[in-house]
Amino acid sequence: MFVPVAPCSRGIRPWPVDCTGGRTWLDFVSARGAGYQRGRHDLADGGTGGGHEGAPAPWELLSSEHLADYEMFGVRRDRARSPRNGTEQDFSIVESPEGVTLVATTAAGELVLVEQYRHPLRSVTLETPSGVVDEGESPVEAGLRELREETGYEGGDATHVGTLVLNPSWQTTRVHVVVVRGARRRGAMDPDESEDLRVRLVPADSAAGRVTAGEITSCVAVAALALAGWAGA
Repeated sequence: MFVPVAPCSRGIRPWPVDCTGGRTWLDFVSARGAGYQRGRHDLADGGTGGGHEGAPAPWELLSSEHLADYEMFGVRRDRARSPRNGTEQDFSIVESPEGVTLVATTAAGELVLVEQYRHPLRSVTLETPSGVVDEGESPVEAGLRELREETGYEGGDATHVGTLVLNPSWQTTRVHVVVVRGARRRGAMDPDESEDLRVRLVPADSAAGRVTAGEITSCVAVAALALAGWAGA
């Protein structure tokens, strides 16, 4: 089971963990999640949020225009009207295929990560293996394929634990999170021509420390690691 723990023993700044109280990173996020649920119930019961009164509603779509296609995404412009005050607004929206990212662990309790050169940043990042869900694939099928292609690892016990919305302000992209247990090296990597990467195995219990230390910064990787922990996967 993948459970991130606190970085206290590694000499890393302990936020958001109370090292003196022995709380783990997972304890912290679980408690925050419980507080969030209580807050939702308070609002629904007529607390400071006033229940459903004044809740945002979908805007009326007036028009939609396809603008351009690029290698990995398309762009469209929508015009919509606010139901609250009648304001009309243009929205530029990026459409792209669904993605998948893998939280894969070995029998020895190691995370299977990839170091990859990212040209927009002009730097190498440490990430969870990720890719595009091809047409007709389920998230689990796509995840196992991407894991094999990017790392050469395979695992039989795979679970789809949730879906992330990458950036809802201007993108439609959704990224599925798949947890793979018992991953083993089965063959050579088979990356795309544009991918420059190598496999890196790290202790699973070092994940939180690597995030807070700034070693893992990809929002997809950070969210996937957290979601895997919250799901108890």
